[in-house]
Amino acid sequence: MIYDIEFENMYSFKEKVVFSMEGTETNAKNQNYYRINDSGKCLKVGVIYGANASGKTNLIRCLSWLHDLLIVNAILKEEDGFNGLGLAPFGLTETTMKAPTSFKIRLYHRDGFLYTYKLKINAKEVLDESLSKFVEGEDIILFRRIYAESNKHTIVLDDGIKDFALQQDKVRKNQIAITYLQAVNVPVVSEIAYELLSIQMTNSYNLGMTQALWINAKMLLSKDNGYREKLIQFLKHLDTGFKDFRIPNENSEFKDLMFIHDMVMIDGTIKPVEFFSFIESLGTQHLFLLGLKIIEALDKGYTLFVDELDASLHTYITEFIIKMFQNERINKHHAQLILTTHDINLMDEKSLRLDQIWLMQKKADGSSELYSLADFDGIDEDTNIKEWYMAKRFGGLPKIESIENLFRDETE
Repeated sequence: MIYDIEFENMYSFKEKVVFSMEGTETNAKNQNYYRINDSGKCLKVGVIYGANASGKTNLIRCLSWLHDLLIVNAILKEEDGFNGLGLAPFGLTETTMKAPTSFKIRLYHRDGFLYTYKLKINAKEVLDESLSKFVEGEDIILFRRIYAESNKHTIVLDDGIKDFALQQDKVRKNQIAITYLQAVNVPVVSEIAYELLSIQMTNSYNLGMTQALWINAKMLLSKDNGYREKLIQFLKHLDTGFKDFRIPNENSEFKDLMFIHDMVMIDGTIKPVEFFSFIESLGTQHLFLLGLKIIEALDKGYTLFVDELDASLHTYITEFIIKMFQNERINKHHAQLILTTHDINLMDEKSLRLDQIWLMQKKADGSSELYSLADFDGIDEDTNIKEWYMAKRFGGLPKIESIENLFRDETE
């Protein structure tokens, strides 16, 4: 589970930005969080609002960048840099363009401990990297990277795993140490690397992402895992109107998917009829693809980031998906859902805590800032937060000029 994430000098995040899934001290809506060691709380759902171009999607892009970096790092050549992998420092000042990018993530692992992974990087090399474990109020370093100006950096294994014998203790300056340590099965480190790679990022509006979702869907549906039956139940619950679906063959594209409906014949009998997926509404198409990702996350205990979950979906459906993650019977494996949205109807104090609602706002210099409703004084868990938000008491809204000034010419 994600405890918190910290970015600095990445995409629109010029200064340090922290997104946290740590629950505050209040015990309100106890179904909305997991208890951690009888003292801490980790939230099941986080919802991020903000104006268009405020930086909401960039938060997910930061996670996606790390995910891709960990996967493809092994095939980088010695002379390769990171710009080709989408590394993008804040681009509106010359200083930040030349400055390093920093990333930190804290995870609650299944062993009940909090782990912190840190990475500092520039266009050409890794400047700093470490993994630590929080034990009895102290961060215990598991591995750290010793930077050198040469092409090789040294890996040092510390407390807990220092007895593991590495065949080589050096990595290339552009090689991520945690993926190397995972490849050689270093205890604990391998599990945390796997957990980082298990964080899922998706949306249903991007063509490339839709294709990736379809490939994932075919893979999941080809296995005997009960996902097909759960997906049909999920779609029926949401009143999509069809009874079943059929994938013509293993090489099918999403447009070839057939949705099966009931047709009433003249004599009153019911006969199944098939329609191609593109005949269905966009909402139904999105629910099919996202539904499997949701079912997989709940089954495997993944953290799932969804950009603009409400795209083409009714408010009631988005609320239903949030409730799935907050339902103790359905979410049994500590899965998390983090979403960006413009749907203010979800901003409901009856279903969400203040610490679950985050606002992204663009600053005067074009950079993004992020803050939680739990940071505000004068509100509590019973405050009508939607009303306060629309009254511009929290920020996180587009700054739209008066329509009276639109298209005026010099003669007016």
